[in-house]
Amino acid sequence: MKKKIKFVGTFIMILFLAVSYYFDGAGSNIREIQEKENTDLMLESSSKVLREKENEKIIIYITGEIKNPGVYQVASDDRLINLVELAGGFTKKADKEKINLASPLIDGEKIEIPKKRAADEIKFIEQPGENGSSLPDDKINVNRANRKELEKITGIGPGKAKNIIDYRDNNGFFTSFDQLLNVSGIGEKTLEKIKGEISLR
Repeated sequence: MKKKIKFVGTFIMILFLAVSYYFDGAGSNIREIQEKENTDLMLESSSKVLREKENEKIIIYITGEIKNPGVYQVASDDRLINLVELAGGFTKKADKEKINLASPLIDGEKIEIPKKRAADEIKFIEQPGENGSSLPDDKINVNRANRKELEKITGIGPGKAKNIIDYRDNNGFFTSFDQLLNVSGIGEKTLEKIKGEISLR
């Protein structure tokens, strides 16, 4: 009788362990399926966002030393190089060294491709003005200038130049001069001083 009870007890224990193992395995499989479904949903959502971004169009006006100046519709994630190619490329007179072909594009903006200066024109610009200083060069585009270029602006040192670039990277291009007031280190007095030296496009 004792042997029979012992056998039944052992059988029940084995059965319990088997059932527990089965349900643990089933639970693990369910979790794996749920995780896979969540991953698939995330990938599908990301792909949808990318497709929408690719399909989004913007309008740009390009002029100056470009073979076919005019208004063009391009993808929102295109760069200046894509627009230049679409417009037929640069003319022989284009000053390519002043163009950043990797620049992103802004909907509704006007881009003017500069012309190379003739030797006598460069010489004139380098001559000192009445106050002994050089005549002012082209305005600095705060949406496209790198840190060294930004440091050429009156009152903008390495720190403020970095702050401008950081703000631009986090918030997009400046669409008005007043937005520069949101940059750390730039107040109303500084903005008034530099307005004549900068441009947004």
